[in-house]
Amino acid sequence: MATPAPRLSREIPDWLTPRLAWAAGSGWILSACLHVGAATAIVLASQSPGCRATRGERLSDAGAREVGIVLRTPAASQPAPTPTSTEANAASPESTPVHSRPPSPIASAEPPIPLTLPRPAERPVIGRGAPPLGAGLPPTSPASAATGNPAGASSGGAVRSEAGETSLFQVAAKGRRFVYVIDRSSSMDVVLAAAKGELLASLQQLDREQKFQVVFFSNRTTTLKTRFNVFSGTDEDREQVVRQLQDVTADGGTDRLPALLKAYEYNPDVIFFLTDSADPMSARELDDALRKNRSGAQIHCIDFGEGPEPTDASGRPLPNFLQKLAAGSRGRYVYRDARQLAAP
Repeated sequence: MATPAPRLSREIPDWLTPRLAWAAGSGWILSACLHVGAATAIVLASQSPGCRATRGERLSDAGAREVGIVLRTPAASQPAPTPTSTEANAASPESTPVHSRPPSPIASAEPPIPLTLPRPAERPVIGRGAPPLGAGLPPTSPASAATGNPAGASSGGAVRSEAGETSLFQVAAKGRRFVYVIDRSSSMDVVLAAAKGELLASLQQLDREQKFQVVFFSNRTTTLKTRFNVFSGTDEDREQVVRQLQDVTADGGTDRLPALLKAYEYNPDVIFFLTDSADPMSARELDDALRKNRSGAQIHCIDFGEGPEPTDASGRPLPNFLQKLAAGSRGRYVYRDARQLAAP
């Protein structure tokens, strides 16, 4: 039978007790020494000059100096003020700490510069007399100038118009949309220069709310070019017309109906129709011209002939297709002698 193992005894032997007491006492002494040394180092560090200085305190050490920000005002923009007697007796700036000086506001001595917008350049007035388009226009006599009418009823001339109104060869009309239909065939060679001058004088009376277009015709029909299909009564649009009129010359035959039908496409209130009564329109063409005038535009017909207006035996003007066209559209018919237009 096996014998049980002996149990370990938890009692401390007598020979070890003195040694344990010595080790415990030495640990406490070593811990105390370390704590005393750390406290001494902290006290010595706190007594240094850098740690003793407080905010705003001047250091008396020779190597210490003040630290701060100094605001300086340029002499050109801020003149130095003259010190008064009271200020002279006060402490000098050197004896005053930098942080206690209030900063001086910096103000510009220059007055404010007013800003102005550039004004648009003045544009020349476009109208009759602008060379070379105004060449061939008859002069105005003193008698007609007194009455406000150009010389000679047959010579035409733009009359003074009311608001919303313009005129061509003394035929005045009101409206918002105008179309000028001008014959440029070979037979209108003498008249064309005067017609251009009258056209520009008429356009000068339109405002920017009024619209217009110009149709020239001979064997074929052409219109002046613009981005918006029609022009407005502005200087910019009138300048476009001036540039394009320089390329218009008299040439070819006469085909009037297509020109009138083209004018209807712009829905005008008023049409100024400049042509001659030679080689008249047929009855069918005249009927088409009146029937297809769906906008109800007034057609003012200005007939150019050579010499006085033809009359019958009783002195009444002979009827022609232009008179019928004007009467059928509630317009006016006017006869002009082309020889007087070309007179110097």
